[in-house]
Amino acid sequence: MQNFMYSILAGDDEAAAKKSLAVCTELWRRHVWRDARTVNVIASAAMHKSSRIMLAAVKFFLGTDKADNAEGGSEGEEDDGTDKPKPAAPTKEEIYKAKNAVRPVCVCVCV
Repeated sequence: MQNFMYSILAGDDEAAAKKSLAVCTELWRRHVWRDARTVNVIASAAMHKSSRIMLAAVKFFLGTDKADNAEGGSEGEEDDGTDKPKPAAPTKEEIYKAKNAVRPVCVCVCV
């Protein structure tokens, strides 16, 4: 299986090589193929004639490809530079409990 993936990555078909690189890097992350040969093949992809494959291989070694995948399709959204998570909206159950909560009645005894 590894030899097949490596031969595809070294081939001329850009789409197949890109998919092969994605499979190799994902199997590396999942601790399935943790050997020097896998790393050498991903490193050789950094010298591929396709710029898309070169970029993907370099991002793997820099560790930025996982951050790009986590962001997803946020290219069209505006970014104000803050990385603060949005507060979670209250659930229906929390709204119901707050609305129907028994509030204590304050009885003040002035002496």
